[in-house]
Formats: sequence, structure tokens, C-alpha cells
Amino acid sequence: MIEKVKPTTFAWIIFTITASFYAYEFFLRVAPAALQGDIMKQFGINAKEFGILMSAYYMTYTPLQLFVGSLMDLYGPKKTLIVAILSCLIGAIYFVLAKHFSTALIAYALIGFGSAFAFVGVLKLSSNWLPTNYLAIASGIATSMGMIGAITGEYILDITVHKYGYVNSFMAYLFIGVLILTCVIFVVRDQPHKSKITRRAPIKFKTLIRDLLKLRHNGQFWLNSIIGCLLFMPTNIFASMWAVMFFKQTYHISSNASNAMSSLIFAGWAVGAPISGYLVSRGFTIIKLLRVGSICSAVFLTMVIFHKIDNAYLIYLCMFATGFFSSVQVLVFPNAVKFIDKKYSGTAISLTNMVIMLSSYLSPIVGMVLDLSWDGTLENDIRVFSAYGFEQALLILPLALGISFFCTYFMKET
Repeated sequence: MIEKVKPTTFAWIIFTITASFYAYEFFLRVAPAALQGDIMKQFGINAKEFGILMSAYYMTYTPLQLFVGSLMDLYGPKKTLIVAILSCLIGAIYFVLAKHFSTALIAYALIGFGSAFAFVGVLKLSSNWLPTNYLAIASGIATSMGMIGAITGEYILDITVHKYGYVNSFMAYLFIGVLILTCVIFVVRDQPHKSKITRRAPIKFKTLIRDLLKLRHNGQFWLNSIIGCLLFMPTNIFASMWAVMFFKQTYHISSNASNAMSSLIFAGWAVGAPISGYLVSRGFTIIKLLRVGSICSAVFLTMVIFHKIDNAYLIYLCMFATGFFSSVQVLVFPNAVKFIDKKYSGTAISLTNMVIMLSSYLSPIVGMVLDLSWDGTLENDIRVFSAYGFEQALLILPLALGISFFCTYFMKET
């Protein structure tokens, strides 16, 4: 019987600091959704343009996933995380003070640039500091912390903005970012002193492309990434971008209640992600968990989008269940690492993350469908869309989960 190695206390401290940055960037990612109506009114933009604004984050975030892992493999996660946090802080300041739509786009893109390093950094440092059998648990806990950041960005931010104002609330949260940056600079180390993990030699762009092309015939790697992408769409497109407006305009409830309902998906992730990692560590197979998560989250999300329930508490329950079951998506990251050499773990994680985030480019399409269905109704100079329009625009989400369920039958257990 092989004795399992336990991680040190310092390893968990490093994990906590870097996971805190992931939570912080998730807060910055979803914060505009809590202020969707106000932002559209301030810049005089329609739903499609708001979708473009939200996509600005991913215009830098997603392409960078091709290089983030290799940069961390090459220069080490600490240096890259310092640059990443600075980018998020600068972008957040510019976003708060923006007077023009173009400035907000650039600021949000800066936040996306820095955020691109967050989750990959957590998993890269986890693979350096934690035993292999702890990686699934670490992935789940990190995701849970990210979802707590998302809840802060939607529900709690909505409360503080109404009480203290938009600028004052954001400035307070910026202080948290400075604190995380300080901890990364003075506490985090790339790897244990006597670690046998080797760092990659300097690489050229053509070498990177050659390494990536080696994966082109690895169908299981790409299928694993696609399933992760489909499972993340309800969170990435619905909860992070459109859910608040959806609940306000179709269920006709208050701003505070709408933010609470939307944040319940993140709460479901916060609970479900660590449980998923724990179940894998106890011998449950990743494929079966992905399969169950896909079909269950599809059922609950369909009930919400197509107004099959009229009880507020049941809506809360369905939103939580959608997040809880779709949180099995975190398992695709430790699964991806199993396909290649450990020293390339950063590249595997970041490439998987890039495929997952490709779904974000569908947000302007959702906005475009909403604009096409708009009948000209305005309320406080904010466009009001019909329930039918939202149903047509968001139909792609339960369909994606159904496809994810189907794809699991082509996966092989590692």
C-alpha cells in the first residue's frame, strides 16, 4: 500500500493567497452584471452593446490562455501573478472612472488580461506544492472561493452601491486587491526549495505552436475541454451577464431579489465544486459525475428560463441546483493534466481554460436576439424585453448542457 503524502501548512497558505486572487478577479468579472441597467443608461447603449462590453473582458482573457500556461512554466507563477494583479487593479480604477463607452471597453479588457492568469496560477502552484491526490480537491476549493467572489460582485455589491455609492464601493474593494498583491509579493514562492519540478527552457513562438500542435490528435483532451465549455455556459453567460435583467423583466421582481437569485448559481458552485473534488478523491469516476451534472443542471435551468415555476423559493432552489450540478465542470482541469507531462501542466490547464471561455463570445448574440425581439418599451430609459425574447435568446444554454451530456459517452476514464 502506497502512503499518501500530506501537504504542508505553508503549501495551503500559498494556495489560499492565490485562490483569493481568483475570487477577486471573479468579483471584477461579474460586477457589471449587478449594475447592468445603470451601465446601459450611463453610456446610452443597447443590449447588444452591453454584450460587447462584457465580451471585452474575454477578448483579452481567452486568447491569452494560449500563452498563460507557457509563461508560467517559463517565468514562474509568482512573477506573472504580480503583473496580473496590477493589470486588474489598473483596469478596475479606469472602469469606475470611465465617462465614455470606449474607455470602459479598454478598462474591462485590462481586467480580462490580468484575470487570465488567476485560475491557471492557482492550479499551477497547486501542482507544484500539493500532492497529486489533492489536485481535484484544490480545484474544487479554488472554484468555490471564486464563486464567493462572484456572489460578492452581484448580490453584496448591489447592496453596498445603493448604500455608499458606486465609486466609494469600488474603491473599498480595490483595497482588497492591494492586500492580495502584497501577500503574493512577500509570501508566495514558485515551488518548494528541494522540489524536483523543472522549469521549461526559454521558448520561441514557433516552439509554443509546435507544442500545442502535438495535442491536435489528442481527441480526449479536446473533448474534455469542450465538455467543460458547455457546462460553464449557464454560469458564464446567464449568471455572469444576463440573469439579473432576466429576473427583473420577466419575473418582475426587485433589483435586490434579482441579484440574489442570480448569485444562487455561484452559491451552488461554491458548495458543489469542493464536493465534486472530494468525490473523485474517494473513487467516483469523473465521467459519471460530468454526466449526472450535465443532465441535472439542464433540467433545473430549463425550468427557470421557460417559466415553469412561479414560486420564488423554488426559483432560488432551481438556481442553486443549476450551479451545484454544473460545478462538476471543475473536474475537467485535473483531468486535462493527466494527458501530458507534469512540467507542461500550466499549458494544459490554460489551453483547457481557453476552450471553456470561448462560450463568452456568444454574449453579444444573446443581446442581438433580445434587441430583435424588443418592441420599443422603455422604463426609466432602460429597454424592457419580453419573456419570449429572453426564452429565445437563452435557449442555447439548456441545449449546450444536453450536448455536454451526450459528449460524456465518448470520454474514456483516465
